[in-house]
This record gives sequence, C-alpha cells and structure tokens, in this order.
Amino acid sequence: MASIGQRDDVDTALSEWRKGQFQSLRQAAQWHDIPLSTLTDRARGSANRATYNQTRQKLTVGEEETLVAYIRHQTQAGYPLSIEAVQQIANVLLRRRWEAQGANGQPKTVGQHWIERFYKRHNDIKAVKLRAMDTLRARSSTYNRLLEWFQIAREALSPNDIRAYNIYNMDETGVILGHIRTAKCVVATDVPTPY
Repeated sequence: MASIGQRDDVDTALSEWRKGQFQSLRQAAQWHDIPLSTLTDRARGSANRATYNQTRQKLTVGEEETLVAYIRHQTQAGYPLSIEAVQQIANVLLRRRWEAQGANGQPKTVGQHWIERFYKRHNDIKAVKLRAMDTLRARSSTYNRLLEWFQIAREALSPNDIRAYNIYNMDETGVILGHIRTAKCVVATDVPTPY
C-alpha cells in the first residue's frame, strides 16, 4: 500500500505536470521517483488506493471517526472498551444505517478480521492487554477487609446522596474487579493511561 508520503508525491507530480513544469508524465514520475503506471492511472482519473478502499469498507469514514472518538473518550474516562465491545458498536452503527436506508434482508456485520484492519487505518488507537490483578493483592482481599471497605464506602456515599447505579465496578487501573485474568482492550494511543 502506498504511504502517505508517496500519495503526496503523486499529487505533487500531477500538479507540476499539469502546470507544465514537466514535458511528460514520464519525466514527472522519474523526478519524483514514483511508478509511471501509478501517475498515468491517477492522471486518467483513477482514485488512489486509500480513497478507493473507503468505498469498500463497511463503516463510512464518518462512522469510523465517531467510533475512534468514542474509544478516545472511554480511554480518557478510564473505561477502555474490549475488542468485542468495539465490534458490537460497529455492528450497531451498521444496523442503524441499514434501518435508516430501509434496506431488506439482514444488516451487514463486521467480519472476523475487521478490527485488525481498523487498527491499520487508525494509528491513534491500539489493542493492549490490561494487567491482571496482582496475585498478592488478590490474596489479601479477605472477607473481613472487603466488608470493612464496603462499610467505609457506604459511609462516604450516604451523605452525598450517591445512588448505587452511579457506582462503577472499576479500580484505579481500569481493570474490572470481578475479573482476575488479563483482558485485551482498545485504547487511544495519545491518551496517557496506566495500562
């Protein structure tokens, strides 16, 4: 696949050829060190590979940008999304577009390898493994200590009128407390996180 730099070179070469800075496409291709066939195809109106592939993707560019923004928001909030959750959200977006268009049959869903291609298109997100709870920390979580913690939490929440449905089951690292095993989640690369 052509790099962003090469796509820029092709655009520059075409622009310079159209302005008459080169007598032929061959000269422009040689000067910019790009394949003549690529430059010729683009001069005839062919789309670059990235633009062409956008028409073949299941989610639109806008839907993918929305999904990336949501992943970034969840990462900043300390609640990274699992890979399965990202795929489910993508399927919801597809279903909503399908329903809005009034299409017949079953709505499309993302495929098994969609998430890997999604990462390649968006360098600002990645999959990471959340750390499992430390063994020492898990062993020290005795019944009496947990009971004491919940008593302290109840005393702190009662005067502030915080409802139970506003309490989330997460700790400071974003690890789901009920799960001791390592989980793979999707996070934004530009957001500082402990995972």
